Amino acid sequence: MASTRNKNSILNYNVEKKKNENTLNYNNYLHSQHGEAHVTFLPDFGVNPGSIPRNKLKHNSVDVESDLRGIQSTNLETQHIPETPSNVNMGFLAFYKTQPLYMPEDFFVMNRERPMKLN
Repeated sequence: MASTRNKNSILNYNVEKKKNENTLNYNNYLHSQHGEAHVTFLPDFGVNPGSIPRNKLKHNSVDVESDLRGIQSTNLETQHIPETPSNVNMGFLAFYKTQPLYMPEDFFVMNRERPMKLN
């Protein structure tokens, strides 16, 4: 028996398929609000850093974390080689321009001098 409902038509199937593709693209977008930034900087003076993904701080962050937790420390098949962290060089981003600090000269008091005494 053939179905006469709209949900089984080719056009409705294509609409559902397109909706599912759009949802998948939205959820898997790398630079979404839950993803990572296009360019990562550390904030300059006066601002606390936000969340930074682990791959933006170290190139081999998973290996370093496994080494710190002692994973493969009891592996008797192959010898474990300790990981050395490889840092990522990030630049700093200034949110505002700071003015140069001008310090006055040192204040010097001469203790032996007194004002003129009038009689």
